[in-house]
Amino acid sequence: MRQYIITAATGLVTACLAGGCAASVQQPPAVIGSVTQRPVTSISASVGVTTGAAGNAGLSSSQLNAAITAATAQATALEVTGTLTSASTPLAVDAHLNSNGPSSGTLGFEGASIPFVSTGDVDYFQLTTSFMAWVKLTDPAAKGKWVTSTSSYGETAVTLFSPFLTLKSFLSDGLAGSGDTFTYQGPQQFASQQVAVYQEQSGTGQRYDYDFPAVGAALPLRASGGDSDNSEDFDFAWNQPTTAVVPPGSEIYTG
Repeated sequence: MRQYIITAATGLVTACLAGGCAASVQQPPAVIGSVTQRPVTSISASVGVTTGAAGNAGLSSSQLNAAITAATAQATALEVTGTLTSASTPLAVDAHLNSNGPSSGTLGFEGASIPFVSTGDVDYFQLTTSFMAWVKLTDPAAKGKWVTSTSSYGETAVTLFSPFLTLKSFLSDGLAGSGDTFTYQGPQQFASQQVAVYQEQSGTGQRYDYDFPAVGAALPLRASGGDSDNSEDFDFAWNQPTTAVVPPGSEIYTG
């Protein structure tokens, strides 16, 4: 899972250094860091994945990775809320990712609030006032409309945010049991349920904590950590699909 965080954080910084990311746009306090953390609902064992009598506590790295792989392979949806910060630049995420049907959510970055809808083939980004300022679009007729990932304005957004737009991309970037090395830290209480906490550390000073339900499918409920340059703090809620509507052609801005 750590590789997912590093890849996303590095991509944000690299793309911003190359393209500027509209650094001159003022950052409204209500955008970045405004994602509200809320208790994650209990994960039902009825998903069909168990890890034996001991549940998810005290597993070896290989056992935990196998359990994560099995659980995420059956996931129908993922809601991820929280922030990823790289080189002091935060990305706020509130995404509802479905395995079947379009995904949707809102991203906050560099002062821009960016609603999105993704079909997996085409990504749509809504032209809010702050997003228009970020991409330096001044046409008043564009406000409230949408651009696609193939447009000049949508290309920047999809380059930066592609790991967060679909369930497949999110899982493929590291949440699917990709061979990470974990150390069991013991049980803790998260909201109203007991969780099994695992820590992952690297030789470069990064440390991440992951909370899994003590019993049931090994679907992470929370992830947090980082180092002096990168940090992340995400909550996850699984298997609660939402409905997302693809913008009609009349709402697509073509300039």
